[in-house]
Amino acid sequence: MARWRYLIFDLPSMAPVGELPVISREWAELYNSPGSFTCTIDLDLDPAYGITLTNLRAPNAVWAAELDGTLIFAGPILKLAIDLVAREVTLSGEGWGNLARRRLLDFDDEFVTVDQTDIAAILLDNVQSGAYYRGDLNIDTSLAYNGPTTSRSIYYYAAESHRVGELIEDMANLTDGFYFRYEPRWTAGPNSNLTIKFLTAWPPGGRATDLVLEHGRTCTVRAVEEDGTNIANRVRVFGQGEGDERPNVLTTNPDHIEGHYVLEDDVQAQTTADLDTLRGMGHTRLRQGADMIATPEVEVDVDWLGDFLVGDQVRFKITEGLYQVDEPYRITGYKCPDEATLVLDVAPLVLFVGGNLL
Repeated sequence: MARWRYLIFDLPSMAPVGELPVISREWAELYNSPGSFTCTIDLDLDPAYGITLTNLRAPNAVWAAELDGTLIFAGPILKLAIDLVAREVTLSGEGWGNLARRRLLDFDDEFVTVDQTDIAAILLDNVQSGAYYRGDLNIDTSLAYNGPTTSRSIYYYAAESHRVGELIEDMANLTDGFYFRYEPRWTAGPNSNLTIKFLTAWPPGGRATDLVLEHGRTCTVRAVEEDGTNIANRVRVFGQGEGDERPNVLTTNPDHIEGHYVLEDDVQAQTTADLDTLRGMGHTRLRQGADMIATPEVEVDVDWLGDFLVGDQVRFKITEGLYQVDEPYRITGYKCPDEATLVLDVAPLVLFVGGNLL
């Protein structure tokens, strides 16, 4: 039987403070995003647990979930909701990417034909260095580079007050980008200190796996929504600059236009004036707009944890009346609403790769 533990850490030291008995908890991991969590505990917590309200308050409190000795999720506690009638305290927060989003790049930084995963690691290392900030975010980037991916030329201006976490997210989501995660680990086995590994994967289409999500056999699909408001086949991207001197690139999906009609959108990009990068942003938006976004609610057993990574390719199959699908999809996130169930977010692979784009 799976053994869960829910832990509190001290952010400055990354040392464990104690273990929490919980009434309920839920967390979600999302593709190239911080994710989030909530956890409800007893207001009248037994002092024997060694945890006080001070240990749960921002900015030094970290909540984590562990399954069978492996840390699954960790992130800063951002809010406390104290219910004096129900005698409960609900903690909520986000994953480690929240902390990267809360560091600003306060110096100009230029990258010329540098691998994108190296750029991400350098940005994180710079804003953790003592030259600019007090305190380390405890993000280890030593495993970020796994070999050549895509080189980028980007110039960041301090005056534009960029959030480093968001810069990395934007770059990762470009054409031929990458996907990443902030993975919590013990430094030396359970009950040692917490460390966070910044890990990347490429190509952007995700790992090909043999996993099959088949309704009624390997999963249960509760409901599906399809949203076509995002469809676009002609996108103009505006880059860094002002007025008439602001660079822009027009990108199109001619195959989609041929079968339908022109649907336009624009992208406002303030992080670069490089035309190839702007074109990549346009292609990303065109892929996102190549089809209706299908969002099935897919339930699997919690034993799936460890069998997949967010970003992996899977086969999604369902035959229910008019709704029939047998196509490659990607796992774009998951949430763990209880100790027995995972709810997976999946999306068609066509939204991430391929297409005859100009």
